[in-house]
Amino acid sequence: MAATQLTKIVSVFLDGQRLPVKEASYTPSKFKREAVPGLAPGEILGIVDGEPEPAQLEVTLAHSDGLSIQAYKEVQGATITMVTSGGKTYTMGDAYYVDHAELSGGEWKVTFQALRDAEQGG
Repeated sequence: MAATQLTKIVSVFLDGQRLPVKEASYTPSKFKREAVPGLAPGEILGIVDGEPEPAQLEVTLAHSDGLSIQAYKEVQGATITMVTSGGKTYTMGDAYYVDHAELSGGEWKVTFQALRDAEQGG
């Protein structure tokens, strides 16, 4: 799934605790649209919403003495709040850990997903 960065994310909070984010990329959730085929070749009866694609946040974290990848692996049912440089706030509810890259150059790359997300004004 390609990440879409709407504006620069300047702060990320996991259950109210600010993360040491160096870079972040957020992709909002969306529903796949599927065509319902008819009996005749090429006939389309309609379009329906399929399974939802979860919202995804990929964050690059600065390594610090208190940073534990195990703690991130245990994230389930969390609230992740992102604040952009323009003042907009995005929230992912019931967020959970998906994956991480190995520590490289003093940075971790961690991926979270959630089926509920919302945008607040700014």
